[in-house]
Amino acid sequence: MGRRRRRFCVKCGALEAPDNPIVDGLCLKCLTEERPLFEVKSKRKLVVCPVCSSYLVDNSWVKGTGDVEETIRMLAHRMVEEGLRPVPPAEGAELLSVEVVRRRGGKYFAEVTAEVIVKGAKTVQTLTVPLDVEKKPCPKCLMKSGKDYDAVLQIRSESGRVTLEELRTAGELFAKAGSGEDVVELVDQKNGLDVLLVSKEVAKRAAQLMRFNMGAKIIESYSVVGMRKDGKVRTRLTISVRLPKLKGGEGLLFFGEPAIFEGFNKGKFSLYLLHSDKELKLPTDEWWQLRKSGKIKYLDEVYLKVGTVESENPLKVNVGGEVVEAEGPPDLELGEEVYVIEYKGKVYALPKEPR
Repeated sequence: MGRRRRRFCVKCGALEAPDNPIVDGLCLKCLTEERPLFEVKSKRKLVVCPVCSSYLVDNSWVKGTGDVEETIRMLAHRMVEEGLRPVPPAEGAELLSVEVVRRRGGKYFAEVTAEVIVKGAKTVQTLTVPLDVEKKPCPKCLMKSGKDYDAVLQIRSESGRVTLEELRTAGELFAKAGSGEDVVELVDQKNGLDVLLVSKEVAKRAAQLMRFNMGAKIIESYSVVGMRKDGKVRTRLTISVRLPKLKGGEGLLFFGEPAIFEGFNKGKFSLYLLHSDKELKLPTDEWWQLRKSGKIKYLDEVYLKVGTVESENPLKVNVGGEVVEAEGPPDLELGEEVYVIEYKGKVYALPKEPR
């Protein structure tokens, strides 16, 4: 038998070799130049908000990277990665890079580079894939542009005014619940602050965080504000966030018993009952139920005698010229004004001002 003649490329004349197979009369290099050896099967529309960079997945908007062009690049890379397929005679294709370019007229293209395998030999090919990109404002940004909103957080306090410290804490908790993009407007009120939001979900998360971390009483209500495009009723959520006015060290009455409010932590109010000589922790909801029923009263809500500390050890209080022995917290100071309470045959002195 005679030797098998080596085939050659009809275009460039290159001889066939293990790393340079001849396919349909073309060597690997010419084959790569002449025809596509891979394709991107998934060519879905990329819908991106030009304001906040969020993008549409099915019927839901997902937070983007914060930069519109970067979000488009991310989505294009994801789409190419998921849809890359070899085209015969290629047997396999592996993505190497995706570069998104924007050409005249605002159209987007992806320069896709992949390594393909043809008859066991590898080659690299770059193809230009058109991208179907639509820049469309998301519902949140549409609402914000029209000063429209779906939820209101009404931050108030039992004291009648919200302090700067409370607003700062509420702001930190709100940052954990969502992003500034959800805020349409901040409206100062005489007795607090209204936060107008495009998202009911963010409003609910923020309120629950204030309930757990600040002891706030939460009341939700809905009102009808019109009809949506799909014909369904559109509602607006109003959440009343009422903050407790007590500060650590202040006195109160718990079922009539003198007590000291020690603070609030992780969803619970801490009290020290003076007569029972024990500490008590109350969940937020139980606290507000007892407040509503009058079982917990603040000292400025009841008529009490006022005296002055005359002696620290033993504790003695001057009440209208009469000096009486009393029990109370150990940090009362000489000359300090205190509330004087008689309970089960004993006299108790509670601080008039927060410690």
